[in-house]
Amino acid sequence: MQEIVRARHVLLEFNGRDVLNISELSVAENERIGLIGANGSGKTSLLRILSGDLETATCKVVRYGNVLFVPQVSVEDSHHMVPTDYMASVWGVKNCELIHASGGEAARLRISRAFSEQATAVFLDEPTAHLDESGKELLIKSIHSFDGAVVLVSHDREFLDRTVSKIWELKNGSLREFSGNYSAYQRQIEEARKAQGLAYQKYADEKRRLAEAAATVRKKADNLYHKKKGRPAKDADQFGGRLSGQKSIGSKEKSAYKAAGSIERRLAGLEEVERPERLPIVRFRQPEYLVVNNPYPIVAENITVSFGANTLLDNVTFRVARGAKVALTGENGVGKTTLFRMIAAHDPQIAIAQKCVIGSYEQRHEKSSSTETMLSFLMRDALCKQHEMISMLAQLGFCAADIRKELRHLSEGELNKVMLLSLLTGCYNVLLLDEPTAFLDIFSVEALERMIRDYRGTVIFITHDKTFIRNCSDCVLTIRNRGIDQTSIRGFEDSNSDC
Repeated sequence: MQEIVRARHVLLEFNGRDVLNISELSVAENERIGLIGANGSGKTSLLRILSGDLETATCKVVRYGNVLFVPQVSVEDSHHMVPTDYMASVWGVKNCELIHASGGEAARLRISRAFSEQATAVFLDEPTAHLDESGKELLIKSIHSFDGAVVLVSHDREFLDRTVSKIWELKNGSLREFSGNYSAYQRQIEEARKAQGLAYQKYADEKRRLAEAAATVRKKADNLYHKKKGRPAKDADQFGGRLSGQKSIGSKEKSAYKAAGSIERRLAGLEEVERPERLPIVRFRQPEYLVVNNPYPIVAENITVSFGANTLLDNVTFRVARGAKVALTGENGVGKTTLFRMIAAHDPQIAIAQKCVIGSYEQRHEKSSSTETMLSFLMRDALCKQHEMISMLAQLGFCAADIRKELRHLSEGELNKVMLLSLLTGCYNVLLLDEPTAFLDIFSVEALERMIRDYRGTVIFITHDKTFIRNCSDCVLTIRNRGIDQTSIRGFEDSNSDC
């Protein structure tokens, strides 16, 4: 295949750390590549360098044709865009939407414009952020029908599975390539982890065997030495002299020490194999005063919700079981966030158990200006111990040095993770999470899934991420046609309904 982009000496340093250190890479025509990595690993910077949006002194990039970079959506930027006929006909973008564009509308504007231009390659940074299911389906169709190359960053695993045939993993500045989609990448990583586990076990067994053998032989040598030291001298006739063929005690002792030394050298020469990483199990505590006895702490019966003259929900009924993990889904603008805010405000239309203590997370929050460290902030009202908090921070991708960072110095993705963790470990028994995976890297999303499953309280979350729904929820509330369908997760998986 013909190359669209070729780059050499991709080097980028930030605060004395090599963010990118890639000797060479290329993108060929018609390739579909998913770029994954932890928050701050340099994914966006790499897309910007390859597309020409960012230049570095050492990097040499050759591009053939028009290469476009589509950054994460900024609503403010969308106000200056003019819809094309393609945007209006395919993506449903209208002039009137430019004045008060929502996150989903802004995403449609930015992405539709990229695919309406004559480009040889399109690089997309989190294109599914803010898109509902219909928007994602349009994006998937656009990618499949596009004649050029596509490289994209996304934390949506189902979206990656349906769009890419190659994974680039960015870690510690280096790039590793895996054939197949994200599920294939996961299988390869799991197989490598199992192989490493077997190799480590073999290494550990051999190390233990040699250590035990060396100790046994050395003990034998020490016994011979002490035996000789404590025995009275005997004349040569007792041993028959040198002609008798019998070794002296000193010779046996020397041979034993020599054998022990040989085993110890083999032990020292063993090639060390790293132990596979094992995530510690963190148990969420719930004091007695936070235990809700009501089997259904949140119940809505025949409620109607309006926004101005627009009726969002008409005579709907649903209930949420104690300790349930509930996904709330639906197209943009159907009233998901409005319903969340009603629950958080204890709206009189919704019956909420008296002992419910509700914590809320919204995807848009102000950048913190606090000089407090993240660990100090998290431990302020935490129900867990400090070592457990540090363990959870590690699972979300924070290193040891990060825990002393001040909140004002955190990136948007880092701040999102801290706010989510403060809710999971705080004095709440009901959590409302609005798009909790937004701006998280794919590994943090998987860690968040584990934490939500293990959380002892009730969780209701808004998301368009089907994989997240399957991995976290017990049931799904889907808003459509001003009503709510409540299904079990098995029913959701078996159905072809949009989420």
